[in-house]
Amino acid sequence: MPPECCRWLVDDAADLARPDRSHVVIDIMPDFITIREGETDQPRHIQVDQYWIDPRHRDAHRDPSLRRFMFRRAQDGIAALIRFNERDALTVFAPPFDINGQWHEVGGYAREQTHSLPEIVKALSG
Repeated sequence: MPPECCRWLVDDAADLARPDRSHVVIDIMPDFITIREGETDQPRHIQVDQYWIDPRHRDAHRDPSLRRFMFRRAQDGIAALIRFNERDALTVFAPPFDINGQWHEVGGYAREQTHSLPEIVKALSG
């Protein structure tokens, strides 16, 4: 497996199972989602880690060790974008995102493809 393939090879994810066992590959490239609190509010960009899930194991993102990793990332303001393929996705907000400390999963499909590096830099630097 090449070193640039996934976050599993990075120290902060070393406690996770290998991708061939967990059925999850954590993309090393950050991305973002855009949310609006209300119709008149300005859009807000939130950084996400992308978790590519084997579609035959759609609940793999609920693994307790992976959820602990998502929680740690959420403490740094990073949400989780669970991708089953290029289109089907689920956004997961760990308890640090919620005033009541709850997990939230927002289902649907990814309206946008993975953003380009210049788009990511622009969205997350402002």
